[in-house]
Amino acid sequence: MDAAELAQSGAAALVAAMTADVWRNTAARLNALFARPGGGPTEHEAILLEGCHEALIQTPTDAARANVTAIVRSLLRERLADDEEFAERLCAIVGEQSDLAGVHQTATVGRDGHTYQAGRDLTIGGPMA
Repeated sequence: MDAAELAQSGAAALVAAMTADVWRNTAARLNALFARPGGGPTEHEAILLEGCHEALIQTPTDAARANVTAIVRSLLRERLADDEEFAERLCAIVGEQSDLAGVHQTATVGRDGHTYQAGRDLTIGGPMA
């Protein structure tokens, strides 16, 4: 994946996290991700990300989401150009957000014609495959 694609997918995943219950944990991970050698994240990056989060919470519109996505994408592109290790660490966070975003359900149809559904850690009638 090239830097532009990573910036786009990263921005989409991070903006999705901003509107979910996982934001506080994700924000802490981002602050560590944006940390400069020998110090924490720049004040600019921390304030910008928190401002984006607050904007989405206060105005949850498609226009606000598109604006925040563009801001985050730009921030990621800038850093991807400067830091080779940043891409690897960003991929890990994006992967975690993707795992949290989906719901996996399994349905089993019994001999009686009834459908039994089970979510993530629940199985009916046998071990999970």
